[in-house]
Amino acid sequence: MRLSRDSLGMTMLLALTLMGWVGVFLAESRSLIAFFDNLYWTTGYASGALLAWHAYLQRARSSPVLRWSAMGLASLTLGQIVWALQVYFEWMPFPGPSDPFFLATGPLIAVGLWQLAASRLDIQAKRILVLDTVTLLVGVLTASMLLFIPRQGDFTLMELLVLAAYPLGLMLPACLALNLLLTVRARLNWRVLLLPLSLVLFTLHWVEWNLRFLANALLDGDWLNIGFSAMAILIGWAATLFSVETENDKRWDRRCESILRLLPMMMVVVSAGAVVIASTNTALPRFVNLVVSLGAAITVVLASIRQTYQLRERDRLLDAEEEIQRLAHFDVLTGLPNRTLLTHRLEQAIALSHRQANLDALILINIDRFKTLNDARGHALGNALLMAIGTRLAGSLREGDTLARLTADEFAILQQDLGTSRDVASRNALVAAEHILDALRQPFRFGEDEISLTASVGISLCPEGENDYAQEVLRRADNALHLAKSAGGGRIVFFESRMGEYAEQRFRVERELHRAIAAGDLRLHLQSQIDASGRIAGAEVLVRWQHPERGLLPPAEFIDIAEETDLIVEIGAWVMTESCRLMAQEAQAGHRLPLSVNLSPRQFRAPGFIQWVRQLLASTGVEPSQLTLEVTEGVVIGDIDEVVAKMSEIAALGVHFSLDDFGTGYSSLAYLKRLPIDEIKIDRTFVQDMLTDSDDAALVETIVSVARHMRLKVVAEGVETQQQADFLNQLGSLTHQGYLYGRPEAAATWIENWRCIADAPAFVQS
Repeated sequence: MRLSRDSLGMTMLLALTLMGWVGVFLAESRSLIAFFDNLYWTTGYASGALLAWHAYLQRARSSPVLRWSAMGLASLTLGQIVWALQVYFEWMPFPGPSDPFFLATGPLIAVGLWQLAASRLDIQAKRILVLDTVTLLVGVLTASMLLFIPRQGDFTLMELLVLAAYPLGLMLPACLALNLLLTVRARLNWRVLLLPLSLVLFTLHWVEWNLRFLANALLDGDWLNIGFSAMAILIGWAATLFSVETENDKRWDRRCESILRLLPMMMVVVSAGAVVIASTNTALPRFVNLVVSLGAAITVVLASIRQTYQLRERDRLLDAEEEIQRLAHFDVLTGLPNRTLLTHRLEQAIALSHRQANLDALILINIDRFKTLNDARGHALGNALLMAIGTRLAGSLREGDTLARLTADEFAILQQDLGTSRDVASRNALVAAEHILDALRQPFRFGEDEISLTASVGISLCPEGENDYAQEVLRRADNALHLAKSAGGGRIVFFESRMGEYAEQRFRVERELHRAIAAGDLRLHLQSQIDASGRIAGAEVLVRWQHPERGLLPPAEFIDIAEETDLIVEIGAWVMTESCRLMAQEAQAGHRLPLSVNLSPRQFRAPGFIQWVRQLLASTGVEPSQLTLEVTEGVVIGDIDEVVAKMSEIAALGVHFSLDDFGTGYSSLAYLKRLPIDEIKIDRTFVQDMLTDSDDAALVETIVSVARHMRLKVVAEGVETQQQADFLNQLGSLTHQGYLYGRPEAAATWIENWRCIADAPAFVQS
């Protein structure tokens, strides 16, 4: 009922405004023209206010821009009523009682824009937004002095301040809106640009009117008078259209950043030109020159601060990248490479050995009964011992060897170029292992404490054939190490093929998995992703294998084997197809279901993959923006230009990309800047230990900080406790995923439970 009354009132006001416009041209007496002037001013301003307020109520009072635009235009209406009273009593000083109401219009609209900015930006982005807005505002104000003031006679200082306050107040929301759109990388169109444009036009109208008023050059019924009411209605309408939608385009992101960097410099040039013009114009009052010079000086200072801030921010991002690399690839306690870096170097060594026909060796060393010693003597001594072991092992290396710490009490040594024959390479590796054991048998002294150790050693030569890879070498060496420990410790064991039935088992699984795909034995499972407000924001799609004999198998039982063959391409195609069908099915039921699907490097590199995705989206009719493809950093290994082009072509379809297991590989800001990535997922290993391990906590905080500055969404995997969730929520608006919110469930069960949640389609727009 209220909305109907608002609509009726708005229609009447617009009709009265139109009547005033027509009446001005038909009226002949000056008093009647003045009456119609005041009529359409008042009703036009009120129409603009009611337009914004009506839209504000229709949108459930959720738009701060509409709310404060309505208040600003209401203040304008009150000012007009006061002005009409001044005219009636023939008391029209400048400045006068109506000016505060008029001057409040721009700042009130700016409040709404600022509230919108505060809800979209972090504290650092808000600081930059304020700095950019003030710089643009001061530069425009400085130039406006020369555009308008030289046309008139002498002014008092108070008159000049009020003249300056009008463009300052009205241009404030215009500058803020423009900078906000660029800062959030909004999609620019006439709808969002209409609000700042209408504010600029309103500013020009008002300045011209003030100057005519001071020169006694106002005319009743002038086009300028009609323009005021038209501009107010335009501002009210523009506020109803103003909606900030982020443009997920890396090129547009870079373009906006360039514009924001150039704007302060442009204002410096404009201000400098204003100073030159003012200094050569002898007709200008002295204080006008002073104001122009002061404005130019302030613009230069603000632009310098902005440039300094930009350089500092760039250095901070570079430092953050270095910190991520250090924490992700080196052990903090010993400073040695960790498993990630060892795996990378092992891959390189295998590739080099294939070309040079040499054999390498991976030697794993585990300190026997270290846990017992650590519990008995304390963690401080345990840490000191591990550092001493690292130092002693480093003394046993040849030039070019890699020493890494894999777990608390496990180290690894990669030795390259041990010979071309297995006998020579095995003998050299055995000599190195015996030398290592001899070194570790020497007592370690810590003050009055003397500790003697033994260690178990497992060795695997590599490469074993053309298709050998790092994880397989690590597995072989680990099998040998376990055999050495089970034999009592203090032993050296080489990996041999008879150590188990591993190869036969893998072949059997591969054969059964191929049949399972054809027989339809794969199952979709979903795990909820929860936004910062606690609502379901979507789900990650996981695959299970319903084995006819072994039951429901998790991915760990078969995905690694599938990834070694083209089976992973078939599985990936099935999962993505079923996921799209599921999303399309829910869309037909009126529910938006965003899903994240893992994309393997093999599937991504498969010929015709882009065309296949395009056909899949078209055939299922699913909205592309609901689909997020999770890729690991393994995707970008190789030709980065080709990867960027391929991912960009898929992103152009509307599909989003997520960088999975971020922080565990060679994460690089250079890659992140080039790839069309929308979000990053923090690996569960960092999340699970961040409350007890300061290094993991620092890594998580650094990743979130980098993501925030690059405007990427963040998903934290492996959230299992409320304490972990609270810690993550302190870092910002992150999406959570983990057992705290639910284990993966069969797709049908998950969707049934989701539909039972009150107000089910509460998914967040991605």
